[in-house]
Amino acid sequence: PKRWGIDKRKNGYSGLIRSGQLSRDEALLLLEKKHVLDPDILTLVKKRLGFTDNEFETIMNLPKKTYRDYPTYKRTFERMRPFFWLMYKLNYVPKSFYIKYACRDIANA
Repeated sequence: PKRWGIDKRKNGYSGLIRSGQLSRDEALLLLEKKHVLDPDILTLVKKRLGFTDNEFETIMNLPKKTYRDYPTYKRTFERMRPFFWLMYKLNYVPKSFYIKYACRDIANA
């Protein structure tokens, strides 16, 4: 949550709400509390990755990057979208390939 600002508790609480194990109001109260990461888990992650505390903090404070920051064929595949659509319709590539590589987002599929 610190690095990317994604609070995965929302997904978990949402599932509990849908199954009737938690009310929406209770979930909102839980979300207001600050997310506390178990220090044992953090220590375990650092140990498995072989990072010291300083190395871990350095990595956590680096600028955020996405796949767009690295050279890939994604833009080429997006430009070739009509070709891959035809390949999908002719059953030469699966729909998941067409959506993942040729579409900019799932809404365009």
